[in-house]
Amino acid sequence: TGLKNFEVKIDGTARPQTVAIPFSECSGYVDLEIGTHTTGVFVNSSPLIQETRTTATLRSRKTLFVTGSMVPPNLAGIELADLTRPLSSSTASIRLINLCPDAPSLDFYRLNNGLEVLIDGSAMLDFREATSAANGALQFVELPAGRITILAKKANTQTIVLPQTQVTLLPGEISTLWVGGLSSSMKLYTVKHITIKRTNCCHCIYFPTSSVVSSSSGTI
Repeated sequence: TGLKNFEVKIDGTARPQTVAIPFSECSGYVDLEIGTHTTGVFVNSSPLIQETRTTATLRSRKTLFVTGSMVPPNLAGIELADLTRPLSSSTASIRLINLCPDAPSLDFYRLNNGLEVLIDGSAMLDFREATSAANGALQFVELPAGRITILAKKANTQTIVLPQTQVTLLPGEISTLWVGGLSSSMKLYTVKHITIKRTNCCHCIYFPTSSVVSSSSGTI
């Protein structure tokens, strides 16, 4: 059966916002002291993903995605660096990630006046791969602000895997758009990275984004 939530322990301790995180939800940023820390993912106090080390640096922001499947077992955490400021105040800074464990390589498109336009850096994204930004902007690319329509196709084909999905992006917004679930029922989810007051700590955020490949609809 699938798991509906889990907890993340930082340096061996779960924070209030990292307990019982359900699928598609996030903890929000957690302030950490500068230095090296450990993170682990647990279910009912049992380790789901072994503890790994992360380094907190001054005013940095990171996201830990918990990805993979329970059946067959294929769980892993992915740590990605986030932007600390948008690429532009007039557009949205977004990162696309393929987190569907049984999906093929994907090409992501947006509709522009009814025409399908390939999103920069989003061609042939395999499982656990994110947009590749030519400007080195931590995998983030610019999209127009407003209500836009996104879809995904099997790479280099016209086979639609993710049906047209509308998302609303604000000027200056920093977001991660990720696809999850099984390929037969894939959905697009949005994580809005909230801009918070700068401090002398590192910020880490944890998102449960993996799909459980089983007969249950439960996910982790």
